[in-house]
Amino acid sequence: MPKLLEQILDIRSWGIHRLFSILDSEGVALFQVIVYFHTAAAGAYCAFIAGGAPATVADALGPGYNTAWLWLCMGTTICLAGKLLSSRPDKRKFWVHTTGLHLQLAGDFFALGAFASYVFSTLQEQTWGKAIIAAWVFAALAECAFFLCWRDIRRIRQAEKAVRQ
Repeated sequence: MPKLLEQILDIRSWGIHRLFSILDSEGVALFQVIVYFHTAAAGAYCAFIAGGAPATVADALGPGYNTAWLWLCMGTTICLAGKLLSSRPDKRKFWVHTTGLHLQLAGDFFALGAFASYVFSTLQEQTWGKAIIAAWVFAALAECAFFLCWRDIRRIRQAEKAVRQ
């Protein structure tokens, strides 16, 4: 029994060590996973449990856009699949790595569309003068997603340039 306990404790210390190494890397992967997972969960919740997009989005952008907005939210998970495929470029085949980079770009575009759509639909609300904090948060997330898209495009170009050399 003590050996089993040692193995469990070793797994725990590895997990904590890995978490701290991710936090210390100053990368965005952990934060993308957290935000995009919650965005996708919110989209799935609205689609399957709540019966549609929030009233702000539905009223401002019309019924035809509700489904598109929910798919934008749920589509952010594509970025997480891309992160898995593009990790370890030195150990993966080039096409797997670049496919992962393209999936990240697609997921970041989905996030940009979902966040910016929420902000634009909120701007059209009559209660804009009241305390609406979510629009500011979504505006910040949209800006971050825009810069992540820009970064993804640069990374794709760098990967293609590395192959040509």
